[in-house]
Amino acid sequence: MDNHSSYVQQLAWLVWIHTDKTATEQDFEAAYQDIIDQNTPLFEKQTESLTTYQMNFLRAVIDGVHSEFTTQEVLQKYQLGSSANVSIIKRALVKKELIEIEKRQVVIPDPVMKVWLKKELGI
Repeated sequence: MDNHSSYVQQLAWLVWIHTDKTATEQDFEAAYQDIIDQNTPLFEKQTESLTTYQMNFLRAVIDGVHSEFTTQEVLQKYQLGSSANVSIIKRALVKKELIEIEKRQVVIPDPVMKVWLKKELGI
């Protein structure tokens, strides 16, 4: 949960609900899936209006690209358009609070959304 207190609390509560006497790995996995399922409608709403370029940018971040988006290799692999387009994409995703820039690195700040995107994008 990357130290996000609300997610830690939600996950702990869900594990507790799934647990009979002693929490098991299976209880944890069920709770973890529950937290993803509970947040899916929000994540769908946040991503439904994104452009293909914006989704491709998120795919790159999920895939481990955190900087140098304007290299020819990254532009082509993730179909981001031009280097000027990358700045526009980045600004829009920051404004929508889907990414943050930390120490010149692009990150997805929401750990549950990151897992959800991996599943949705098949990564």
